[in-house]
Amino acid sequence: MNFLLTNDDGVSAPGIWVAARVLSKYGKVLMVAPSANCSGYGTSFPPGQKPAFREYHHPEGHPANVIAYSLDASPATCANAGLNGAFGNMAIDMVVSGINWGSNMGRDVFYSGTVGAALTAQIMGVPSIAISLDAPSSATPNWGGAAWALDEAVKMALTQHEIEPIMFNVNVPNRPAMALRGLHLTTFSAYSFMNRVRFVPDMDQPGQLKVIATNSTEEPEIGTDSWAVAQGYASITPIQPMPELMRILPWVNTESMSSMALAYES
Repeated sequence: MNFLLTNDDGVSAPGIWVAARVLSKYGKVLMVAPSANCSGYGTSFPPGQKPAFREYHHPEGHPANVIAYSLDASPATCANAGLNGAFGNMAIDMVVSGINWGSNMGRDVFYSGTVGAALTAQIMGVPSIAISLDAPSSATPNWGGAAWALDEAVKMALTQHEIEPIMFNVNVPNRPAMALRGLHLTTFSAYSFMNRVRFVPDMDQPGQLKVIATNSTEEPEIGTDSWAVAQGYASITPIQPMPELMRILPWVNTESMSSMALAYES
């Protein structure tokens, strides 16, 4: 089995190498990751650029079947380039993005570069997993718990992707593997940092805005990603493929649309 591995923390970030060791047990791993931190880039895909790339060698060595490159580009660009053969003609069976240092839950996932790379893969017809560790930058990360959750998510994805390309967004409490309560299938919580921040004029520096942020005091809804992680579970949230959305929406009546169009032209 062949994996494309990327992230938004950058090619030298510790989480991506934890993921590389997990995936290398299943087969070959092509790592194409941003050369620098690209957190918050979402699915950005700047066109018309000629990003530079370099082969990357981890100072502590690679697993035997991992090849790594750094690319001066966004996570979504890394996913696209890897899937389109820019780094060889390896047929990719699954894309994994992460392990991100910091959670990606609720409605904020669509701003996440980690999730953006996985969404890019799903749009291109390849099953994908985005995985994040719910550890603040000031904490010591428990990568073992995240490694276990990734292993379990890969097994789940392998049983589903023959139906149609699926994407899992995985968030893991910052606990050792033995301290996790297991896996929990979830939905997105309603939380978004967009509801917690606002821009106001900076009275001390004319012509500039400053950010005012407030903390959330809301309890996460039962069954959501935020709730599961708070309870000690690794949260797995399937993201609905766009073609499936088209199947469940009511069909537009083309005859009525034609009559409406004629009315606007008359």
